[in-house]
Amino acid sequence: MTDSAVSEPETGYRECFYSAQDGLRLYFRDYGNPTSPQTPVLCLGGLTRNSKDFDTLAERLSADGRRILCPDYRGRGRSMTATLSTITRAPMSTTSAICWSRPTSIGSA
Repeated sequence: MTDSAVSEPETGYRECFYSAQDGLRLYFRDYGNPTSPQTPVLCLGGLTRNSKDFDTLAERLSADGRRILCPDYRGRGRSMTATLSTITRAPMSTTSAICWSRPTSIGSA
């Protein structure tokens, strides 16, 4: 699970951090209701992008309570820096950290 979460009611999301298996501290934005029965959505930005890119979409999709996660890849946004070979591990470690087995994913280039 997450190491810490800070609620940000004026922004519509919670700021969360967790420790990946290799010890890096990674960040994601968590929108909507964490206990929603609806299929959650994982928003994955392009390699040089970050979680902020999905703010408008995530707010819209979470308006009915659906949970939306927008992670920052390793070395991007508020996540710790890593080597290029480990950057692509972030999406899998994010879904593992919150115990999701089958989210719907949305991506951008």
